[in-house]
Amino acid sequence: MSWNNGRLGLLLSVAAVLGACDRKGSDMLPQPVEEFPVILELGELRVLGRNEAHMLPEFAVPESHQAYQASESGYVDGFRQWSSVLIDPAEFTAAGNTAPFTANAVGSRYTDDLIDFDSHYDWCELMDDEGRRNCYFGQIGPPEAGKRGGGTFTFTVPDVVPDTYQLDPALLGIEGSDLVSVYVDESSPQAVKDAVRVDTVCVAIDSETIFWNHWLSPDPAERLWLLSYPDQQQDDGDLDLFGGMTSYYTGSPGLELGNFRGFYTDDLGRQIEIEFNECFREGLAGDGFEAHAGRGALDYCELDVEGRNGIEFTMLLDTFSVPLDDGALSFGAMVFNGPCGQTTEDSNLGRELGMSECLLPGESLTPEKNGYTPRTCVEAFEEAACASTSFLPQEPDSLPPMQEFCCAHEGFGLDLCNEVERPDDACRQFQTSYASENGDARSNYCATFPERCCEYYEEGIGDRFYQAP
Repeated sequence: MSWNNGRLGLLLSVAAVLGACDRKGSDMLPQPVEEFPVILELGELRVLGRNEAHMLPEFAVPESHQAYQASESGYVDGFRQWSSVLIDPAEFTAAGNTAPFTANAVGSRYTDDLIDFDSHYDWCELMDDEGRRNCYFGQIGPPEAGKRGGGTFTFTVPDVVPDTYQLDPALLGIEGSDLVSVYVDESSPQAVKDAVRVDTVCVAIDSETIFWNHWLSPDPAERLWLLSYPDQQQDDGDLDLFGGMTSYYTGSPGLELGNFRGFYTDDLGRQIEIEFNECFREGLAGDGFEAHAGRGALDYCELDVEGRNGIEFTMLLDTFSVPLDDGALSFGAMVFNGPCGQTTEDSNLGRELGMSECLLPGESLTPEKNGYTPRTCVEAFEEAACASTSFLPQEPDSLPPMQEFCCAHEGFGLDLCNEVERPDDACRQFQTSYASENGDARSNYCATFPERCCEYYEEGIGDRFYQAP
C-alpha cells in the first residue's frame, strides 16, 4: 500500500470517528412530542385548607369498589385515609362545644363524591362552583432548543379558607383553656373569621419522579440513603417555580411565558429594573441567593398575602429539564393555606404538612394525552423514598428503605431502580433481614410494608398502579 493510500485511509477513519460524534449534544435533548403542549395554562386552583392538603398524601390506594359510608352517628372508616380529617358532630357537642358553628371538617364536604373516587386524581379534578380545581396533575412537552417552555396557573387569595381551625375558647364564648376544633367558613361570625383570615399561602409543585442524586453527595456518611442505590436520571424532570401578583406578570397564558420584572426610568434617565417575583427560596448558602429544588424534587415557596385578600396571583412553572425516556414532563401542583411545612404550637391552623416527595404523590404519569395513568408502582416507590429521607440506621447492618424497596422488586422491570449500576451484593443483607421459615424475603417485606410493595402490571392494563399483596 502506498503512502498516499495509507494517508487516505487514515483520513477516512478520522472522518468516520468525527462523524460519529455529536458535538451539539442533541442526543441529550428530548425531542418535541406533538401530543403535549410546550406552554400550558392550568387554569385557576383553589386555595386548600391544611386538612384538605393533607388528604392527598393520605389517599392510599383503596381496594376495588371500597366505598365511603356515612351513618347517623357519624362516619364509618371505609376509606381509612379520609377519617383523620373528619370530626364527628356528636363528639364536638359532647365536649361541651355549644357555640353555633358547624363541627364537620372539610372531609364531610366530599362524602357524596367519595364512592365514585378511584384515586386521588379524581379528588384533584373536583371543581368548586367557580370552576377551580382542588389541585392539578398533568404533562408538559419539551421546548425547542433555545426556547422557553412551561406553564402557568392562578389563584385568588380568599378572606377565609373553609377548614377546621384550633381556636381560643374565649373567642367562641365558651369556657376552657384548651384550643377548640371549630369549622369556620363564610357563614361564621366576623370575629371568628378575622381570627383565621388568610395571610400566608404555600405553593408547591412536584416534577417526576423523585430526587435521588447519589453522585453529588460528598461523603456517604452524611446521607446514607442517597448512596444506597443508583438513580435513573433519564426519567426525572425539573420545573422552576416563580410567582407574584397577576398584574405584574408579563406573559400571555398558554401562548408565551413571561416574568415578573418591571422597569422604570429614574431622574437621571437610567432604566431601573424592579423584581416582582415573590416566590423565593434561599439555597444552602443563604444570604439571599435564590434556589430551586432540582430535578425530580418538590419545589415550593411561601407567599405573604396579608391584606391582599381578593387579589389574583399567577404562578410560573419554568421548564428546566424534561425526562429523556419519553419526552413528557409530568408534574403535580397545589396551593394551600398557611406556611409551608410546620406551624407554630399556638397556630390556629393545626395541621403540619411535610414538604417532601409525598405531599403530591403519583406525579409520574405515562405519556397520554387524556386521562391519568400513573407509572407502574410509582406511589410505592415514593413511599419508600419518603421513608428514606428520614432514615437513621438503628443497627449496623440495617438498610435504607429505598434500598429495601429496590431489592424487593428486583427483576420486575419497573425502570425505577437502576439495577445496572448497583453493587453486586446490594441485596444480600435484604435477603438476610427478611427471609424466614414462614416465607421468602419479598413476601415478608410486603407483609411488613404493604404501602411500599407493588405487583407488576404490564403497561396498558388499567388495574391498580400498586396493589398490596
